[in-house]
Amino acid sequence: MKTAAIRIALATVALLTILAFGVALAQEGTNLIVVDSIVWGREGIHDEALTCAQTSRFFHGEQVVWRIKVVDPVTGAEMTDADLTSVEVMLVTGEVFEAEYGGHPPRDPVDEYWTTAWVVPDDFPTGVLDYSIEALANDGRMGELVVFPLTVSSLTIVAQ
Repeated sequence: MKTAAIRIALATVALLTILAFGVALAQEGTNLIVVDSIVWGREGIHDEALTCAQTSRFFHGEQVVWRIKVVDPVTGAEMTDADLTSVEVMLVTGEVFEAEYGGHPPRDPVDEYWTTAWVVPDDFPTGVLDYSIEALANDGRMGELVVFPLTVSSLTIVAQ
């Protein structure tokens, strides 16, 4: 009787160890979920009421703002600056912009997320501007957003 109880206890411990190791491996290999929206920033805007309005078309001199959320697929929780080492927006031109985490809008926040911005240079070529976003968690997991390649909804620099 004592031997059977010991075997059951050892089997239970072994099973729990295997399950815990499996969960740890699953979490390690799980990509983070990265979502974004692009909006007009304050700089160069032709109508102040449009600040933070979602768009994909920008004129030279206007500010592109990326609003980014990163979600842990294991827990379903949004990831903050306490969870992530970095969130970066990379333009196809090679420029990289580090996003910062904080409350928005800044004066009277209603939400928290990652943001970074870029003002379209006056001499920047018109057309679609491809970009991607990478997030790196403190535990080494990564997530990448690659924009859906549909020209009509892509970030586009347009002539005035």
